[in-house]
Order: sequence, then structure tokens, then C-alpha cells
Amino acid sequence: MKLAPYLLIALTAATPACSREEMSHESRQKEEASRPCLDLNTARAEELVELPGIGHALARKIIEHRERHGPFRRPEEVIIVEGLSGRKYRAIAGLVCAG
Repeated sequence: MKLAPYLLIALTAATPACSREEMSHESRQKEEASRPCLDLNTARAEELVELPGIGHALARKIIEHRERHGPFRRPEEVIIVEGLSGRKYRAIAGLVCAG
């Protein structure tokens, strides 16, 4: 009796359609999409520091920038703020909006 076809069926049925990394990435994207964004133009310092990589000093700089120069038109404009690197922006990009 040849078991190879049956083993193949069993292995195929037991193997997930995508890897764990892909599944966790997809669930993170769904979670971020369902979470409301933090408006950079109205957020208080207490809210900004909850974002990854944003401390109290950087939160103050973001608020000072919008008070001096007006509201951000697009979320990516926040990268102009001194101390906010491209890496930090990428970490918060899906969590913030402007207006």
C-alpha cells in the first residue's frame, strides 16, 4: 500500500495557507485600519506621546510647529518637525492623519 498520496493530503490539510508572519502582518493592518487615526492638528501632547517613538519633547515640538505654521495639510508634513526622523514617521504613519 502506498502512503505517499495520503501523507501529501494530510500535510496539505495541516499547512496554513500563509505563514505566521503574514498572518500577524495582516491582523496588524486590520487592527490599524479599524482604529481611528490621531489628528496631528488637534492632538494634545498626552495623546501624541502614546504614539511609538514620540516622547514629551517631540510632542511639544509638533504642537509648537502647528501653532507657528498652521495646521498640517497632510500627515507626512510632520516630518518637517525637528527630531522626527523618517524612521519615526514610518512607525506612526498608519496611526495619524491631518484634518
